[in-house]
Parts: sequence; structure tokens; C-alpha cells
Amino acid sequence: MSTLLLKKEKFTKRTFYIKFYPEINSSIGCEKSTLILGRLEYWFEKYANGFYKFVEPCNHPLYREGDSWSEEIGFSRKIFAKAFDLIGIRYKSKSSFMRAQDKFQGKFYASYHDRKTNQTYFFRNHAFASQFIKGLFNQKSSSASVKQKKDVTKNSPCIAEVSSTLNGRSRNNQNGRSSGGTIGGKENKPIQRNTSSLSEDPSTSSSVHSKPLQKKVTEDMIKIWEEEVGELGFSSISAGFLNRLFDSFRKFFEQSLDSWKVYCRMIASSKFLMGEAQNKFFKKAWITWAIKEETIERVRGGGFNLGDRETKLDEKINKTKNYLITLENKKNNIEEKIKYIKGSIEEKRKETTKKRIKSFSEEELTHFRGEFENFLKFENNSISKEFIKNGWKGMFVETYFEGFLEEKVQNQLFTISPDEEASEILKKSDLPEKLRYICREIDYLQENRQVLIQEKTLNVTQTLFSSKNLEIKQRREGDEFV
Repeated sequence: MSTLLLKKEKFTKRTFYIKFYPEINSSIGCEKSTLILGRLEYWFEKYANGFYKFVEPCNHPLYREGDSWSEEIGFSRKIFAKAFDLIGIRYKSKSSFMRAQDKFQGKFYASYHDRKTNQTYFFRNHAFASQFIKGLFNQKSSSASVKQKKDVTKNSPCIAEVSSTLNGRSRNNQNGRSSGGTIGGKENKPIQRNTSSLSEDPSTSSSVHSKPLQKKVTEDMIKIWEEEVGELGFSSISAGFLNRLFDSFRKFFEQSLDSWKVYCRMIASSKFLMGEAQNKFFKKAWITWAIKEETIERVRGGGFNLGDRETKLDEKINKTKNYLITLENKKNNIEEKIKYIKGSIEEKRKETTKKRIKSFSEEELTHFRGEFENFLKFENNSISKEFIKNGWKGMFVETYFEGFLEEKVQNQLFTISPDEEASEILKKSDLPEKLRYICREIDYLQENRQVLIQEKTLNVTQTLFSSKNLEIKQRREGDEFV
């Protein structure tokens, strides 16, 4: 029945093929990541400088039907993200990508989400990716040559078929950016798996250095451990430890360095695990102990008094907060200096104006009084009405005249306004530039601190999910065993 349905499906719906490369998969260790890598290579052959591509169907005006990752390879957004993380680095924004000194962080690809245009862009680490792929293919060619001479066994192609509907994944007859079915847009011969007994068995290899990506992952895991927790607990790193570390990465951390980092931070948040609880039976958590299944279960289960110690992430958040306070104080000091300069100008002008008014003769005062009377004739306010009724003896008339006189005299004495004079003085100082720089620093640090706080919140959420997923996984394994 299923065969008939499959045949009917092939007749009624379009299909295309995505080549699957066993050699790449044996190095990466993840079939989904291997498929994504193949499609990325295909698109980078067409767009070497990078391209944008939507992860899933959306209402964006630039989106075309069938032109998204979920339609092209059949992965959900979450699965695509996890698989991509094994071969690439994702940035949450364009600004974080542009600020990064090492944009690829030792991986093949990088992507960022442009929040303004709501598009996701992908870029290739050309030197590293090309070296990795060529190395695998050269090794394969050499192995195939030896096999041909020994005539040990035959090779068999391995191709993964992906079915696509008209409203689903990309079709080969589409001219969209995501159509096509071969790496580089060229016809390639199927990459074949070497089944000869002469080839090296990865599981018995004495070194993981022949697997570039596995080597990179374990290096990153060790680096994260040292940054978040501290020393490893031993001086020399063996191939056996690296294999156990990578197996733990694949089995318990969903092949995500972020998940590993969260776990390391959980350990670092415990005084007991960090050896600060003065327990004579437990010195400190070493990485060899931390990657054991029973240890991971206990840590994720909330054991060891997690959260009673400040982690490196907490230190970063507090350090950023303290530096923000320092910058805010510097900003306030500069603003006070600028305010003082402007206030001094106002005071000097008032003193100069008062001295000039005191030096007026009776004739000059009479002249200004006449101008004031003419001014009140055109003013329609309470003072003008008071003046018409009671003349110079009216309430507040003299006070109003003094303000009028000061303004007249200031216009005669000074050709520019107080603000313009302050600007001229400030231009000669470095105060405005310092203020602009500090304001930019404050904005950057506030954004950075918010990211760190969100990261901490995400760590807690991921911890809960990891614990729940591990529980579900164990329950399923128990059901399968039964």
C-alpha cells in the first residue's frame, strides 16, 4: 500500500534530490548539518559574497514561494538553527556581526538577522570551508586509488531524496535563489562511502585531528570551560578524552555550544562544585567528571546548590553596571560644566547691563520710558490695562519696565544671544566631544548589558528545557527498552 502511495506521490507532486555526502557527515557527525552545508555550498557558488534567505515562509515582500530553508530542506526553524550552529555562527543583529572581530569564530559560515529589513544574511569563511572540503575530497581520492589497486570492495553512492510539493520546498524548475540540486550548480558525481577494511575506523582512531570540525568543536568546548569554570583538572589532553567530550556534546547538549556554555555556567554558579564550600571530600568539579551522564543529570536536576555563587556572566553584568554608573557620573560632571559656562555668561551680561543702566542720564531714562509707553499701547495684557488705569503707579508697571529696559540695553550691548556665545566658548573646549563620546558609550553599554541580562534569562530557560528534554529522552529510552 505504501509503495502505491509513493508512486502516486511521484506522479502527482514534483520531487528533486539533494545529494548527501557521507565523508562530510562522518566529520561533522550530524546528517542535518551535512545537508545544510551542501545547500550552502550550492548557493555560495552562485553568490560568493553572501546572500539573504528566509528561514521559513513569511509575508515579506521579497519572499518567493519555495524560497526558504524550511521549504528547501524540510527543517523547522528550531531544527535548522540547531543544525546550523554546528557549522556556523549566528548573530542576533547586523550590528553585533559588524562589531565582531572574528566574525566566523573558527566555523565555516556566519549569519546575521537584519532587524531593519527583517532579512537573514549568510556568509562563507572561504579559506577554512574550502580547506575542509578539499581535504576530505583529497583524502577520498587517495583512499579510492588504494582501493582500486587492492581490489578489495566496491563503492556505493548515497543520495538523500527530498520530496517537495508545489506549495512546499524548492523545485528545480524554479529560478529562485534557493532552487537547484547540486553543489556549486554543477553536475557532480555521487560521493561514495568507502567500505574497504583498509580505511580507518573513526571509532578506533587514536586521534581526532583527522576530523577538522570535531577538533574545532572540542577546542571550543574546552575554551568555554576554561572561561566559565576554570582549569580542566589535568595537564595533558588525550585523544580518548576528546572523543568522550565530543560524544557528550552530541548526546547531551544537542550539538550546541550555547547549551554547553549554559551547563558550564550552571556549574560555575555553585560554590560546592567550584570548590568553595570547604568540603574535604570534594575538591572541585573537573571536566572529566562533568561530562559523565549521571553528573549532567544531577546538575540539570538542580543539585549542588546552584545559584549561590556569582558566575562570570554575573561578573560581566555587574562590571557593566558599575562602569555605566561611572560614565553617568562623568556625563553629569560635563553637563554641569557646560551649565556653569552658560550660567556665567548670563550673570556677566546681567552685571554689565545693570552697570550700563545705572550710568544712564535722566534724559536717556525719559527716552526709554517713552518707548515703554508706546510699547504698552500695542500690548493687550493685564499690565497694559493696569497702566491705562493707574499710569506709572499701577501694580507691577515699574517691574515690567525694568525687564523691558534690560532687554533693550542687552540688545544694544551684545550682538549675539547667550546661547550663541556659549557655543562659541564650548567650541574651543573638548567638552562637547567628550559628552558625545560618553553618551555613545552609555548607549552601547546599556544595549550590551541588556543582551547579557537576556542571555542570563535565556540560560535559566534553557536549563529548564534541557532538564525536561533529558527526562523525556530517558523516559523514551526506558519505553524502548521495555
